Amino acid sequence: MPQLFANGARTVLEEPLGATGSAVNLPAGVFPWGTMSDWFRLVFEDATDPTQFEVVTAFPAMDHGEYTLQRAQEGTTARDWPAGTIVGLRVTAADMAGTAIERGGTGATTLAAAQTNLGIDALKDVPQTIITSVYDLALTDRGKSILSNGSTVRIPTNSSVAFPIGTTIIVVNDSGSTVNILNMLGTNAYANGVTTGAGQIAYLKGRSMATLHKVAINTWYLSGNFA
Repeated sequence: MPQLFANGARTVLEEPLGATGSAVNLPAGVFPWGTMSDWFRLVFEDATDPTQFEVVTAFPAMDHGEYTLQRAQEGTTARDWPAGTIVGLRVTAADMAGTAIERGGTGATTLAAAQTNLGIDALKDVPQTIITSVYDLALTDRGKSILSNGSTVRIPTNSSVAFPIGTTIIVVNDSGSTVNILNMLGTNAYANGVTTGAGQIAYLKGRSMATLHKVAINTWYLSGNFA
């Protein structure tokens, strides 16, 4: 029993519909059509007072353009609707309550479960990569920290690794010696206001950390405790 949808499906009643009426004719080609088990939500609305409405469920009948109705849905009341009443296909509160758009689109039934599904807790932490030898930064390092035992970290050119502008990476020197942060030829970096040109090195002091932030195709800014 799939739910049917259509953009701009709206009309007015050509004939009155009584409170006990169980069928309605709607313009062919405007409202969706399917098998007799398919359905969609209709809302009957007073043309002069939009606070007066009734939600119904419509099912395609035998004749094209005719629909059988389940009246008084979602807490509304069946009533007499005169000719000229506005009729439209709507997405209603009940429709939304049955979709995964609730709770962040995860389909979870509780807020806590939705946070787990979305990885909210994981966003509170910075993933860490441990290196023990010369290391070339990779796309997978975006938003991560690189924990170095004193090994050199190299910033590649954009032609080698196309980091998006705005990429931010943390380098942590977990040693007592300096860590070399090398700009590969073709890459420029500014460390604490000092230019470290293409192929040059910024020296990160022992037991310190630095933030690398890309601002242009081959330009990075480095902030940290540099020698």
